[in-house]
Amino acid sequence: MPLSDLKYEVEFRCHFDTREEAFKLVPFLSSCLKVDKVWVDTYYGLDLFKSGQALRISDVLVGGDSQHYLTWKGPDTGSFANVRQEIEENITPDIENSAILERLGARKKSYMLIQVASELERLGFTRFMTLQGHNATGVYQPAGINMKLMNCPALKWPLMVEFEKIALDKNEAIKYASELKALCRKLKIEDHRVKEEPAALLYSRLFTEG
Repeated sequence: MPLSDLKYEVEFRCHFDTREEAFKLVPFLSSCLKVDKVWVDTYYGLDLFKSGQALRISDVLVGGDSQHYLTWKGPDTGSFANVRQEIEENITPDIENSAILERLGARKKSYMLIQVASELERLGFTRFMTLQGHNATGVYQPAGINMKLMNCPALKWPLMVEFEKIALDKNEAIKYASELKALCRKLKIEDHRVKEEPAALLYSRLFTEG
């Protein structure tokens, strides 16, 4: 996989009982949420997932516009924050020279949107889990943090706030993780933090809980 395509996702999330509680404890949240998204994430490759990686196709609806993405994530290397290498590719309406598909052993250089899922299956990465929800998103400009108020009814914590920064290299990722940890302490929301990512929470509910 070309290193130029890789970025580092650095994020943490907190759970809240209500939107009002989230807005109270994260005072800048409500003013920076600008875009509503309805989404469905479909995960492929159970063995890959168990190894700490993630492979998914996301169908995202913003207003009347549908976009589709293929995403690969590496294992989480963070302690406080989740820190993962990531490639996200827009596959609407097709994808050429996909770094993800090339990594997985795809034969062709070009795929139409409707071919991507079947190609993943052909390569042995079978669909095993689907997560859906609604996000209100925006950016907290003073700190350059991508903010997300996430509502996923299927999860143990249906309402979560995600704080995310995107780093271009490992050193920047370490710096951003430290900044996010400091912000969490400043807001005094440590007791609300959720270390597990949404996909891990769903997997636990579907496959490991009694």
